[in-house]
Amino acid sequence: MMPAGGVKDVVQEVSRVRALVGGISPRTDTLAGFLKVYRVYFDASGHHEGSTIAVVAGFLAPVDQWDHLEPDWNRILEEERVGLHDPEDGGGPYRRLHMHELRGQSGTYQGLSNKKQAASLGRLATLMRARGLARVGMATSLLSYEESKLVISSTNRLEGSLSPLTFVMMQCLHQVGRWCQKVGIEGPQVSYIFEGGDPNASEVTSVMNEIAGHPGKSSTYRFASWGFGNKRMIGCQAADWYAYELGIFGNREYLAQAGEHFEPKRFPVRKSLVALQRLPQIATGIFVTRDQILKVAKFNQEVVDDDES
Repeated sequence: MMPAGGVKDVVQEVSRVRALVGGISPRTDTLAGFLKVYRVYFDASGHHEGSTIAVVAGFLAPVDQWDHLEPDWNRILEEERVGLHDPEDGGGPYRRLHMHELRGQSGTYQGLSNKKQAASLGRLATLMRARGLARVGMATSLLSYEESKLVISSTNRLEGSLSPLTFVMMQCLHQVGRWCQKVGIEGPQVSYIFEGGDPNASEVTSVMNEIAGHPGKSSTYRFASWGFGNKRMIGCQAADWYAYELGIFGNREYLAQAGEHFEPKRFPVRKSLVALQRLPQIATGIFVTRDQILKVAKFNQEVVDDDES
């Protein structure tokens, strides 16, 4: 079960990610003689009409593990008879995991039964675990965040002006930075990739350029580089999956209890989320109440003040 501690989970209990097969390790890559470089992919959910929750989630792993993951990921999609997606970007057709289409059995997933979907996702989750991907995800109630913005603006000169999506993105960045400190990563070893096309892209650009141009912030996040990606990238597909699951879970388990989201009945935790929960966790937080959001914003302002001191 996902931790229910909310802010406590985020502020106090950021876990050290354990090493798995080919997993995450801060040690020097002795074969190449260089420090490992990590890449974290993020996707956002909650910017569509009628949304009640904003989510940003994704996965971190060494770059070489992402490279090893890609051919096996594509092979599984082909073996599971996922059709070719033919985009308009001129790059040619490709197979991809896209959860909204998968659950709706639309697009390239027509005819893929629920049982077949579960089997496909189970295979992908096993592969992700074998490659040592670590998950990080943050979410907030849209209603409670809007109620908190004025107070946040008076105490936090950056985050009070952000959209809900960028606010939770910042929480993900903070937790990746804290994880790096915990496991002893010291240098600029993390590249940040965000799904392109989201409505908060301009805010993401401003935040990341500020980090890139500020020595203190670059050090806090072990910043190496950043950029936007698309669903051709396996990491963006994986991030889409986790953001989708975390959004459903947050609505059903948190916002429904707070009266902000209607559910006709109580649902069990989705098996596809349980599969992802078996992956190591950097941090997960779902902020529902105004007090939770304000507490996190206060904590983050202290981090910013330390960066700039």
